[in-house]
Amino acid sequence: MTAREYLSQAGQLEQRIAGAMRRAEAMRALAASVSSPAADAVRVLSFSSGEAPFIRALEKAESLEEQAAADLDLLLDLKDQMEQAISTMQEEKLRQVLSCRYLERMTWAEISESLHISRSTVRVRHEAALSRFILPVQPIDINDPARKSARPAAAW
Repeated sequence: MTAREYLSQAGQLEQRIAGAMRRAEAMRALAASVSSPAADAVRVLSFSSGEAPFIRALEKAESLEEQAAADLDLLLDLKDQMEQAISTMQEEKLRQVLSCRYLERMTWAEISESLHISRSTVRVRHEAALSRFILPVQPIDINDPARKSARPAAAW
């Protein structure tokens, strides 16, 4: 795993959490919606599983929320590990760029404005920081198959 791949994991994990929460919200909205029967039609409801469809939607929403909670725990651990690894870098200017980019998730323009340097200088420092960054001894890998098996299965 390269320094860039390792440090980019926090953003990927944040996107995964946000996506799971959006899907859970959609499932809860689906469970809360009521279909309107035709006024003059006779309907016989039969469910193959024996339970109402909204129950299944609620179970999926709960599963997605559990997945998001597990990912949030992983994100906190990852950011702690990243912060420790970044803090071991000797040059303050390089630490600042990596912290802004990967811990605070700032854009190039925001980093440039925050540090009062040009965007090109930000990118030069970023590349220098990546080349000097030392991965932790046991870096957290969010795509590790062993870690995935510990996560709840995706609901859909």
